[in-house]
Amino acid sequence: MNQRLLFGLSWQQYLVLLFSLLGTGLFVSGIVTFIAANWDYLSRFQKIYAAQGLFVLITVVSLFFYWREVRQSVSHFKSKSGLFISAVLIGVLFALIGQIYQTGADPWQLFALWSLLQLPLLLVLPNAANGLLWIVTANTVLSLYLHKELNALSSDTLALSALFNILLLCLVEWKIHLFQDKWRVLPKLLVILFAFFAFFAATFASDHDVFDVENGAMSLGYFFNALCAVLLFFMYWKKRPDIGLMVIVYIYGIITIDGWIINNALSSMYADSYSVFLVVAIFTFVAAIIGGEWLKKWFVKNHPDSKLSFSIYGLAFILATLAIGFFLVFLSISAGSETPVLVVSLIFLAAGSVRYFSSSNRHYMDEMLILFGLLLAVTYAFIQQEFYRNSGYFLALTGLSVLCYVLFVVHWLRVVCVSLALFSLFYYLEHLYFDFSFWDGESGLSINGILITNYLRDAVYVATFALAVYCYRKPESAVKFSTVLWGAVIYQLISVTRTFVYMCEYALYIGNGETKTVDSFTALFNVLTNNVFMEREWNVSFVIVVSLMFIPTVVYLFISSKLKYRWLFLIPIALFSAVFIASGYIITLFGLLLIAYALYSRMLFAVITIYMLFALALYYYWLGIPLLYKSLLLLVMSVFFLLTLTVYKLLERKNENSTIKSTALFTTPSWNSVTIAVLATVFAALGIANYAVVDNENVLNNGKPIILKLAPVDPRSLMQGDYMELNYDMLMTAERLHNGHIPTSVVVGIDATLNDESQAGQEREIAKELERQEQEAENTLKNIFPEYGTKEQAADEYYLLLKADENGVNELCRMTYHKPQDFNGCTEDIYLVAKYRDYRMHIPGQQYFFAEGKADYYSKAQYGEYRFKDGKALLLRLLDEQLKPL
Repeated sequence: MNQRLLFGLSWQQYLVLLFSLLGTGLFVSGIVTFIAANWDYLSRFQKIYAAQGLFVLITVVSLFFYWREVRQSVSHFKSKSGLFISAVLIGVLFALIGQIYQTGADPWQLFALWSLLQLPLLLVLPNAANGLLWIVTANTVLSLYLHKELNALSSDTLALSALFNILLLCLVEWKIHLFQDKWRVLPKLLVILFAFFAFFAATFASDHDVFDVENGAMSLGYFFNALCAVLLFFMYWKKRPDIGLMVIVYIYGIITIDGWIINNALSSMYADSYSVFLVVAIFTFVAAIIGGEWLKKWFVKNHPDSKLSFSIYGLAFILATLAIGFFLVFLSISAGSETPVLVVSLIFLAAGSVRYFSSSNRHYMDEMLILFGLLLAVTYAFIQQEFYRNSGYFLALTGLSVLCYVLFVVHWLRVVCVSLALFSLFYYLEHLYFDFSFWDGESGLSINGILITNYLRDAVYVATFALAVYCYRKPESAVKFSTVLWGAVIYQLISVTRTFVYMCEYALYIGNGETKTVDSFTALFNVLTNNVFMEREWNVSFVIVVSLMFIPTVVYLFISSKLKYRWLFLIPIALFSAVFIASGYIITLFGLLLIAYALYSRMLFAVITIYMLFALALYYYWLGIPLLYKSLLLLVMSVFFLLTLTVYKLLERKNENSTIKSTALFTTPSWNSVTIAVLATVFAALGIANYAVVDNENVLNNGKPIILKLAPVDPRSLMQGDYMELNYDMLMTAERLHNGHIPTSVVVGIDATLNDESQAGQEREIAKELERQEQEAENTLKNIFPEYGTKEQAADEYYLLLKADENGVNELCRMTYHKPQDFNGCTEDIYLVAKYRDYRMHIPGQQYFFAEGKADYYSKAQYGEYRFKDGKALLLRLLDEQLKPL
């Protein structure tokens, strides 16, 4: 049995951790998905108070868990997990209110309230999960407010975001011990956010135009970025040593210097300014070698007993890829040929090989030369395939990768070679058989070739997991096969990534998402599995595909051969594989989470966890299964995972080793302080939510009706479900007025033509008539828009006064920058507040949320009906062309 322990946990304890994370994550995803489904069988009050009841229940249960944990002096994992769910439910509750009362998709106010109400829980019981959630929501607030409300995306607003994150970083580093963040995830995220905003603040200092640069502002901005990179690097080198953060900051510094060189060169407008891309490519590559070599020596010196950090390999890949990108830009502008890519690739491979075999000492530079040569070879193969439909270079790349694996005895290079060989081979086979003749039905050989390719890919999939189990059960053989196993695992991640890309481009739009009525368990199962078992013929290929979905279950059984409660954990694992069979990428990631333990890799665990989050997001947007049934599936699976943990805890309750004692390193908050904070959060959230409900109900029930002509589209909000983006003829008129154009409805025009025989008197009469009409149009325009022609014409917020026609449909009567006091000629005491952003006019409630699958039904809408009271307008419903409610 393998003696190494991931996170210091036994296999059984690792399963407990995995089930806890999956149970919590799937439960949160299920609740969000259920709310987004907008199930129209429930009234709005049933939805609102059910959400509030669930929030209160989860919070009270979490408080009870905390009370027990304090009494028993055990870890606070249960209570913190529960309060994390409560924090998410706060956002879900306000998103639900926005969905029901049509207040708009993802407004900054929702995230602001969400962030504010998370603070009490975060302050009294800080942890990494709640900290991550708060950082994400707080940055979302800032971004939405600056961009959507202030209509500003400039160097100043980006710099403000950077300042916000650097202040948070200082606060987190000051109190990092309270978050129990062993991986230092919070500092890493904040450094990345700061670097992103600070870099683009410097880049946008010239109002987005790199060819018209205010060199002083640009240079100062990049100098500030470079200074911050130096200071941060020093802090994580000397004060708080962290190799991961050192790598992140080093990459940030190099990219800053690259940006400064490129912007200054392009601003000079020299004829050969394109050569700057070659300069920065060389600089980036040299910086990758020097920085990587130094960081490698530093890590070995300070951590002699540890394996070399994956962060250093990440530095090599990121900077090498960046250098190749600059090099390709240079070639595309200057040479216009791809041949230098192959030549430079061979030069780097040859130079790296000579250095490697000429010295007994292994140097980072040798490895980087070989890596750079391989990446350039991949780039050349892609160019040949994309532009010349020549996939043969990928077959050659497969042979080159195998050759490099044999020649170079460097662990991480061998891992790269294995993953590259597998990727190149299957990419070649895909394009060899997946040609246009197959689509025309002219090539039976292509069909057989595709089947053979799929069988080979399936064989590699099975071999990956089989090898992981073998290495776990035979640790003495793990060293021999570790490079092959790691390369195969990385190839599986590459395959999942390609699936993600395919889904984003095509698969997300397959299906209509309509909620189907089911009358039996079989029908429900078919819906949850996207009719996989109904629409496919049971042949050898399909049996193999179905069998592969249960590979993670088989892996679990082999690893858990001596596990005490083997069959208890088996049930949810097998069920998970069965119900997610329509989403094979999720099952693959689940299997990789299992073998992450066999590989003893925290980095692999972290990467797969991030992949799993992205996979669940794609699963949410995929239209193959209705949201309502997705939510049912997610919630049921979360219950199975959490119920399994509960049964396990009951069985192990008498086992002293199963209790994880609370360490004295961390201060346990008092019961009173946690109780006060939790109750304050509950009462504040419920108070604000119910006030919003009462206020919105008052507007809907007592407000004056406003009917506007609309034109809808159909996107999907992250937390609120399907909605139609509404646009109005009235807003298009307001946009033209804002931009200084006279609407066509204002221009009168006359029917007059001039020809060579026109008399001078006729010309004067026509000229006078045109001048009179232009003056009349301008006077009419000023009546509609009093601020026309003034500095207030280009304001960001306007008041739109309305006037109803004989059918009750409202049109723009007048537009003003100031809050209206005079409604002369317009409907009394009715107006809409419009804001100009993203080159469009926006009014509140321009998104109409509806139950999933109802897009075709609501596409018949021709009008939107609002209710207006005391300056507030809410979208009530949509109307058809006869002004009848839908």
